[in-house]
Amino acid sequence: MERNPNIKGKLLTFMVLFVALVEVTAIYGLIIAFQISGATSPDTMLFLSAGLAIGLAGLGVGIGRGYLSEESLVIMGRNPGLIGFLLTVSILGVALVESAAIYALIVAFQILGAD
Repeated sequence: MERNPNIKGKLLTFMVLFVALVEVTAIYGLIIAFQISGATSPDTMLFLSAGLAIGLAGLGVGIGRGYLSEESLVIMGRNPGLIGFLLTVSILGVALVESAAIYALIVAFQILGAD
């Protein structure tokens, strides 16, 4: 934002968008936490396994998304002419990284349904 104060509004919008996209994985963790809290089975290993499945995937996805978002914003700040292209590519990249969290959510549901 220092280098190009003219694009400050656009960068702020993209930053908020990227943060909102990162929050999706936290919502997956919340869903699994609700599933665990409402479970009637006393099998703690199932709960631990489901929590680890979504938690470790969330960690990896969060790091990947953070790196992708940071680099996109840095490049947008340096070259404002690429903003439209980078936004498209970044959202596609975030969606691809998100697939790992979706797989973990499915695995966690399968683990919880195994009792």
